[in-house]
Amino acid sequence: MADEGDGAAHTELSVAGLEVAGEAGRFNLSYPVWGRLREFWSVALDGFTIEAVSDEGDGTVELLTCAHLGLTALYLGDLESARGAARALRRFLDLQPSPETRFYLRLAAGGVLQTDFPAEAAGLHVVDTGRRPERRNGW
Repeated sequence: MADEGDGAAHTELSVAGLEVAGEAGRFNLSYPVWGRLREFWSVALDGFTIEAVSDEGDGTVELLTCAHLGLTALYLGDLESARGAARALRRFLDLQPSPETRFYLRLAAGGVLQTDFPAEAAGLHVVDTGRRPERRNGW
């Protein structure tokens, strides 16, 4: 299985390529890419997951993936997927215990917020407003 960041990065690159193709009027390219991205939709979880849905996937719904692919669905006229992504985003908002200070980005199977994760993976799981970002390379 790929590491946790691979699915999201691949999805973002695909969305970027799809948007460029759409802006250029090349829907003959964007619709096949959308077909591939639809593999991240889970009917059972009513949201877009980190990895393409399969029997082996962990079924983790990710907030940013839902936002990106929901907007893409709306752009391409796939209203069913866009509405589903909106429902998933609403669930994320409703489940946050203290959104002013910590905002969790993943829902595990069963629709519960994924609040347990390794500290080194926190950037993939939570936005913490009380924590200063690490400075790297002088930034």
